Amino acid sequence: MVEACNRASVYEETDKAEIHAKAHASALAVALRPVVRPSKVPQPQAGCLEYLAGATRGSAGVDLATAADVTLEDDKVQIIPSVVNGPLGYGLSALLIGRSSMSKQGLFVLPGLIDADYTGNIGIMVRALFPPVNIAAGTCIAQLIPFQGSVPKTKLTERGSHGFGSTDSPQSHHSPGQNSTTGTLFLFRHAHY
Repeated sequence: MVEACNRASVYEETDKAEIHAKAHASALAVALRPVVRPSKVPQPQAGCLEYLAGATRGSAGVDLATAADVTLEDDKVQIIPSVVNGPLGYGLSALLIGRSSMSKQGLFVLPGLIDADYTGNIGIMVRALFPPVNIAAGTCIAQLIPFQGSVPKTKLTERGSHGFGSTDSPQSHHSPGQNSTTGTLFLFRHAHY
């Protein structure tokens, strides 16, 4: 308030008094304004992100732990159940990626996408570079990177709790009779307009 009066040095004393009174009234109005805190999001909007937290203030994602003890006996891709079920909440989707500490140890988490309307267990696809690998229940091997986004046009398929290719037919096929290191991969392109 004093600064407002000092800036008014070119005005007469009556003008300074008026400026002071207006500044005082404005400050008083701000001080008496009720504090409004955002209410908690209604329960239908809440999901698993309600109780998961980032490791630090600057975390882009939240850690995802395994729900069971698992031993990876070979180098094939396996799906490990996590301790979390969808939906994520707040209309968010998420990228599922591995933690860097796991990759450093030879355990690779294959990236995945968790849709906002997915309601089942969030499975973690993993592959061990040097099997066997033991993973204890509760080990944080992956992380969810939430984001807001959806496509403008969709099919009428309901996501629900079905996962891993449940909304469309497979787009690649492994040739039977081939050993595990070679095969033929057929990719089909769909035009969606």
